[in-house]
Amino acid sequence: MSGLDVLEVIGTGAFFVFSLICAYIALNAERFTRFGQEALLAAAAFLFTAGLMRLLVLADFITREQAVIVNSTAAISFVLIGMQLAVLRYVAARK
Repeated sequence: MSGLDVLEVIGTGAFFVFSLICAYIALNAERFTRFGQEALLAAAAFLFTAGLMRLLVLADFITREQAVIVNSTAAISFVLIGMQLAVLRYVAARK
């Protein structure tokens, strides 16, 4: 196992750890509104997807190009969910 492989494994693990931290904070912190919790859970889902794709690439189940396609789709979904939450928060604040 080369140094680059070790670095990729550490980075992949960091994706999963950060995903779990975001989900834990979203579910257990009281100071976030519903929209903040949903945004943190969406971020956790995106990070989990990115980590899973890296893990599958490391295990040679999928190619890097396939992982890029899935991660791009997940990133677009995350941005759309974030925009929707921002609009909903704006509408709720104006009432």
